[in-house]
Amino acid sequence: VCRGRDKNDPEPDAETLATKGFGEEKYKLMLKQFSEFLAFVYECIVPEDVKEVYKTIEESPEELQMTMDIEKLSVADLADNPTPRFQLMIIIDNAFYMDGCAFGQLNASLQNLINEIEKNSLLSSAVELYIATCGHSRKEKEENAIKEIVSFATIDRQRKILHEFTIKPYGLCYLGTVINMALDKLEKRKELMIDPNNSVSYYPSWMILLTNGKYIDEPEMEIACDRMNEMKRQRELQVYPVGITEKAIMDNLCKVDSERAAILSSFNGFFNDVFQSIQMIKNSIPGGDRIELVHKEGFR
Repeated sequence: VCRGRDKNDPEPDAETLATKGFGEEKYKLMLKQFSEFLAFVYECIVPEDVKEVYKTIEESPEELQMTMDIEKLSVADLADNPTPRFQLMIIIDNAFYMDGCAFGQLNASLQNLINEIEKNSLLSSAVELYIATCGHSRKEKEENAIKEIVSFATIDRQRKILHEFTIKPYGLCYLGTVINMALDKLEKRKELMIDPNNSVSYYPSWMILLTNGKYIDEPEMEIACDRMNEMKRQRELQVYPVGITEKAIMDNLCKVDSERAAILSSFNGFFNDVFQSIQMIKNSIPGGDRIELVHKEGFR
């Protein structure tokens, strides 16, 4: 196709195409991806006769998500593991406009953070990760089909997902919607922790927003900022809005937290800062001391 085909060349048959890696299954997959891309961009519906062609295609999911079984185990874990908890929420902007922002390096650095927490016996028992992406289609937003990767469980409970998920560019940025969902989950988690059957103490939580701030859900974002500000006043939450590139809209990041808004110098440096900072749990008192994210090398 790239070099063009001479009009006198014979039409390639199915067997020839298959030997070049272009079999029926690949054709169906390409048709599916192209149809759904056009449907997303132009907000239209893929015709049923087109869907009929590729309905047998089974793709592995782009993102692994936490199952209900693991979420139930994370609730049981509160009774079995009395270690004071630290909720670390990471919201990742993977919208299409972020394409080219070194997602490969982001994935590798995030995996390095997970590995470091995993190797530390205290942190692996104390840190409860919540990771969600905020790139969604309009339909997913309307159906509230938000992509949580993991939701408030220690690494032992979510090891397989944490070591296999991959962040890729997708959709539009619904940052406020995802923040509000994460805060809802955090409130429920804390209710479980103070339940008399569990009585697990905890540190003020972190919410890290990795985004360039080009969100499209302004009303939800205003609600999210009000909620975060109230939780900050009550010393329940610390928020770190982090721009991934120089193109970050700093005005939008400052709406979240004007004092802590920053731009990354490197993914590796940032996640190293995160790990080094949460190690201060060792010398902190749950319920009183706040763990501060110390900016050493991960920020400009």
